[in-house]
This record gives sequence, C-alpha cells and structure tokens, in this order.
Amino acid sequence: MTRLILEKDLKKMSVGHFFKKGIVYKENEVFKFCVLDSQSEKYSILKFGTVESRSFKNVASVYSKLLDLNVYEFVFFDQDRRRGLINGKA
Repeated sequence: MTRLILEKDLKKMSVGHFFKKGIVYKENEVFKFCVLDSQSEKYSILKFGTVESRSFKNVASVYSKLLDLNVYEFVFFDQDRRRGLINGKA
C-alpha cells in the first residue's frame, strides 16, 4: 500500500536521506512514482484536491522530483512497452 502525502511533507521527510530508492511507472504515456524508506514503506505525492497520486507528463520531471527528494537509486517500469510486447508489437 502506498501512502499519499503532500509534496511539502515528503520534502521534509527527505532530509537526511530518509528515502532509499524510488520506483517509476509509465502507463498510457503518464508517469507516476513512489519512494521507499529503509523498511520498504511506499510514499507518493498526493495530487492536489484528489485521493490519487500525482502524475507527470515526462520522465525528466519525474527524475528531477526524485533528485529533489534525495533519491538516487530507482527502477523504471514501462507498462506501455510491456503492453506492446504482449500484443506482439516490438
């Protein structure tokens, strides 16, 4: 389960390298990410005015946000590419 937290609060938590790594997901040309602490608890930015995680339109903005949170190790899952491979498209 991912805890959705306001961006300013995540930034406060990132001081002292609280987060150990991040996971970036791309699906339908939209990027989302979560960060993990040392106990593998997941956190993500709460999208303002909703109960879902914030999304990004390009990978550069996601990586910039991860670096802002002092996360330098991350994995990337491209669900669009996986869907293409499943459907027989290269």
